[in-house]
Amino acid sequence: MKAALSLSTPSTSFTYTLGKSLYIPLTSRCNSFTLPQTRGPNFLLPNPIITSLLNVRKAESGNDIWNAINNTQQKNELTPPLLVLDSQGRSRLPPPIFPMVNTTSINNPFQSHREGEIKDAITNDALLFPTADALLHEIRNHLQSQETQSIVFAGEGEPTLRLQTLLSISHQIQREEYYNDIPIRIVTNGLILAGMAHRKNVLEELKVKGIDELSVALMTSCPKQYHELMKPNGMGVGDDTNAHSEVCDLIQDAVHIGLRVECTFVDHGFVDKVLAEKLGDELGAVSFRWRPYFP
Repeated sequence: MKAALSLSTPSTSFTYTLGKSLYIPLTSRCNSFTLPQTRGPNFLLPNPIITSLLNVRKAESGNDIWNAINNTQQKNELTPPLLVLDSQGRSRLPPPIFPMVNTTSINNPFQSHREGEIKDAITNDALLFPTADALLHEIRNHLQSQETQSIVFAGEGEPTLRLQTLLSISHQIQREEYYNDIPIRIVTNGLILAGMAHRKNVLEELKVKGIDELSVALMTSCPKQYHELMKPNGMGVGDDTNAHSEVCDLIQDAVHIGLRVECTFVDHGFVDKVLAEKLGDELGAVSFRWRPYFP
């Protein structure tokens, strides 16, 4: 029996929980297929998570810099009047509303790696929402009131598009009274980090600012399969092998810096699991995560 839930007055919360992990979504934008898109057209999420992700979309749509690309249909999709739930209280996340970010259009925001000079990939952080202050307020409340086994920067979009915000929040979490050495992880497609001019220096700063682990979407051992599964935008143009190779290099660099790396995959029938995990093992990953695909 399906039910309908009104979202006319949604919660303003951005963060959400899965088990005893706190998830921090920084953006709904991405420079490849988003994580929900890679899970297939019939992938369902618990409605509280859907609500949080839609709240991030709403916050981002309020930025003047994005108003020009939000037509009426896109604005209506920000707050659909009803979400149809299955018997377990899950529904589909509506399709992305923002155009896919073109990595090549980013004006080398990571050229400098000195303290305090790492910039967000799109624009000045002061113009981006949800703000670091709003997210930290939710994080503090959660750490004070609930047992937390891990903190994860993840959501609909690519968190490293807001790298300055990510570093600021992670660094502040370390100073919190209730932090208690909780591991902090980034779920990433790896493409922004892979394309940095000073990648190793930035990875070192991630570690210094409190990041313990990267979950990187390696997806497959086959570069052409990777391009079909991820559709990276602005990498591998004219050469399907480039983006996959860059992500592999990123994983090796992160391992060398001392970050734990988990390689993630989506369980498509045509992906060779043995070869995929063999590649991840050769790159130095400490674990693998296979996510089901929902055709």
